Amino acid sequence: MRHSWMMLLLAGSAYACGCFNSATPCSHMGGSTVVFVGRVLVDSGEGWGNGPARVVMEEALQNVPAGLQEVDIDTQAGSSCYYRLERDERYVIFTDRREGSGSFSIAACSNTFNVRGSEHILDALRNQVKGGPPRLLGTVLRSTGEYLRNGGVAGVSVIAEAGDFRQEAITDGFGRYEFQGLPPNSYKIEVLKDGYVADSDFNHRPSGLILNPSTHAIEPEKDLRVSKNSCKIRDLAMWPDGKISGTVRGVDRHLLNGITVQAFAFNLRGERESSPLRSTTSGVDGTYTLDRLPEGNYVIGVNAQTYRDDNPYPPTVYTTGEGSTTPARVRVAESQTVNGIDLALPPERVAMQLRVNVVGPDGAPYSDALITLDNLAGVQRWYSREKTNADGWTEVPVYLDEHYVVRAFDFGSLSRPPKGLEHLEGSVHLHVTAGKPSVTVTLGPKNLLR
Repeated sequence: MRHSWMMLLLAGSAYACGCFNSATPCSHMGGSTVVFVGRVLVDSGEGWGNGPARVVMEEALQNVPAGLQEVDIDTQAGSSCYYRLERDERYVIFTDRREGSGSFSIAACSNTFNVRGSEHILDALRNQVKGGPPRLLGTVLRSTGEYLRNGGVAGVSVIAEAGDFRQEAITDGFGRYEFQGLPPNSYKIEVLKDGYVADSDFNHRPSGLILNPSTHAIEPEKDLRVSKNSCKIRDLAMWPDGKISGTVRGVDRHLLNGITVQAFAFNLRGERESSPLRSTTSGVDGTYTLDRLPEGNYVIGVNAQTYRDDNPYPPTVYTTGEGSTTPARVRVAESQTVNGIDLALPPERVAMQLRVNVVGPDGAPYSDALITLDNLAGVQRWYSREKTNADGWTEVPVYLDEHYVVRAFDFGSLSRPPKGLEHLEGSVHLHVTAGKPSVTVTLGPKNLLR
C-alpha cells in the first residue's frame, strides 16, 4: 500500500494514493459540504476489511444537521484510496451526505485535517464562519528536493505587498505565519531569512485563474487575492542555502571555463540519485559554486548522470585519495559552505555517430525497435527517443575508443502484440574505433521475468 502526504499545513492524515487537491480548508467552506469538529470513537482503520469510523460531533461549523451527535463516516477504507480517521484524535471533518440517506463519507483527497498542530486553521475557519476580517496564513516549508518539502522554517520574514502597502509577519517555531485583517487586495508574497533562499518555483505557483481585462483571456493568477471576510491558506518554501565550491582543471592542470558541474543527492535508501539536484557552470577562472543545497551528502561530478552521456568529457566524480575511483560523499550542514572540492578532468573524447541496424529473428530488417547504450559496468548511458526506420536503421551518438553494450528491443505494439510475457531483445558488445562505425543487432524472444 502506498502512502503520500498532502503538502498543506495539515498533519497526521494518511492517504493511500496521490492527491492533487488544489482546494484548502478555507476555500472549501461554503456550498453543501457538512463541516464539523469531531472526535473519533472507533478507528476507521486502513487496508481491506475495515469499516467506517464512529465520530462524536463536538462543534458545528457548517451545514450540520440538527440533532447530530454521533455519526458513522465511510472513509473508503478497504479501497486503494482512503482517508484514515484515528481513534481518540480530533478532526475538522469535511464530509458529504449521501443523497437519499443519512450516511456520510469522505474521500482520500478530503480537506479533513487533524486539529492537533493545526489549531490556528480551525480558529481561522471559525473566524470565516462568523464573517470576521480576512486572514492569510500558512507554513514556510523547508525544501529538500525538487518536489520534496519537509518541516517548517522558524524566524522567516513573510512580506505581503500591494502597491505602497506592506505588512510583515514572522514565522513561529513551527514555520507558521499569519496575517489578520489585511485590506482586500491582490498581494505579492515574499520570504526572507539569512542562510536561506526562496523556493521561487513553489512560491510563485498560480493561486488560481483570473480573467485578464486587457486580453479577455483566462490566465493563471500570479498574485494572491485577499477579499473581504476571506480565509486564505498559502504554504511557502525556502531552500537552505548550503554551498559547495571548487575548481575544474584539465589534464595539464589548466583551469577550464564553461564546464557543467553537478551535485547529486541521495534517496532514502542511501542510493545516489540518477539526476543532479543542482548544476552550475565553471567561470573563466575555472571556479564553480553550487548553491541552494539542503543539509545532506552529495556526489560532485561532471557528466555523471545516469542515462545520458552528452559531454565530451568522460563521466568524472570528485574523489579523495591518490588514484581513488570511489565517489566521495561531500557533507553539507544546514546553510553551510564547503570549499575546495576540486575536479580534475581526463582528456576530451571524440564524438562519433554509430549506425545501428536491427534485424528480426528471421533476419529481415526490423522497424520500430528502440536502442539503449550501456557501459561495461551495466550502467545505461543513452536511450533512443525514436524507433528504427522502415529499413531497420537508426543513428546513435557514441565516443571514439569507448566500449558499449548496444541493446535493441521491442515490447510489442498494436501491429506486433507480445506473446504472453515475451518480448524481442538483442545486444552486441562494441568497441568504437575510427572510421564509420556500424553494428547489426539481431532480435530474439526474451521473457520479461528474466
